[in-house]
Amino acid sequence: IPEPFRLSSKSAVANSAWWEEGTPIWVSAQKKGLITSTLFWPGSEGKIKGIQPNDWLVYDKNMLPPERVNTLLEWLNRPNAQRADFATLYFEDVDSMGHRFGPKSNDVKRAISEIDHAIENLIQGLDRLHLLSMTTIIIVSDHGMAEVTANQRIQLKNLLSSFDKPSIEWQGPLAGINLNGEIPLLVLNALNQNKNIQCWQKSNIPSKYHFGTHRRIPDIVCLADLGFSMVDGNLSYMIPGQHGFDPELKDMHGIFIASGYRVKPSKLDLFENIEIYPLLCHLLNIPAEKNDAKDILFRQMIRN
Repeated sequence: IPEPFRLSSKSAVANSAWWEEGTPIWVSAQKKGLITSTLFWPGSEGKIKGIQPNDWLVYDKNMLPPERVNTLLEWLNRPNAQRADFATLYFEDVDSMGHRFGPKSNDVKRAISEIDHAIENLIQGLDRLHLLSMTTIIIVSDHGMAEVTANQRIQLKNLLSSFDKPSIEWQGPLAGINLNGEIPLLVLNALNQNKNIQCWQKSNIPSKYHFGTHRRIPDIVCLADLGFSMVDGNLSYMIPGQHGFDPELKDMHGIFIASGYRVKPSKLDLFENIEIYPLLCHLLNIPAEKNDAKDILFRQMIRN
C-alpha cells in the first residue's frame, strides 16, 4: 500500500486495501439482503468486499451532534422497505475532550452532557417515527481514558541513543519500534532499563494481548505503566488524556448500555469489546464472520 494509514488521511481512510482483511457487519448484513446506514463509522468511507453501506458520509468533525442525530433520523424516516435494519451513529466529543484536557476535566463533563442530550434527541426522534418500540439501542465506547502528566514522559530516543538503526513507528502508552538490522536483545536491554515500561519482541508479546502475529506490527512493542507515555523526543506537548494502556486496567474500561424491547433488565459482568459483534449478528439474524469472541452476551441479555 503506497502510504501509511492515518485517520487524518482521507485517501488512506477511503482506500479499500486497508480494510480488506476484515468484514464489517454492514457488509455481512447487506449480503443477507438487509439495509444499513452508518454515520461516521470507521471503514464506511471505502468499499470493503465491494460493498459500502446504503447510507454513509465522509467524516466531518465539524458536524455537531444534533445535526448527526437529525441526519440519521432523516435516513430512518422512510418506508419500511427502504429503512435501515442496522444503523450506526458516532460521536467523538468525549474522546476529543479527554485527550485535549484530561479525563477528569470539566470539558469532558460538558461533552458527556452534550452527548447525553443528543442520545435523548435520538430516542425522542425514534419515538416520533414510531420506531422506538421495535428498536434495540446499544451504546458503546472503544476504550477508557487515563490522565498523563508531562513529568511522566519517557524519551525513547534517550533510551536508544546507543543505536543508529531503530525507527520509532508508534508512540504513546503503546510504542512500536522496528530494528532495521539491530540486534534485538541489545535493544530490548536498553529499553527495559526504564522500569515504567515493558518491552517485548513481536514474537514474545504475552498471549493475553492477542497481538504480535500480523505482518504490520513492528519488531518490538513496548507498553507503559498507567499514567506514563513514551515519546520519540520530538513532542514538546504532552497529551493530558491517553488510552492504549493494559486493557485490564479499570481506567481503560469502556461502557456498554443496551436498551430495547428484547433486552432483559440486568447488570453484566465485565466482558471484552469483541463480544459485541456476535450479539449484533444474533439481533440481525445473520451469520457471524470468523471471530475470537466467546459469544456470551446474547443468551445473558436478550429475551427469546
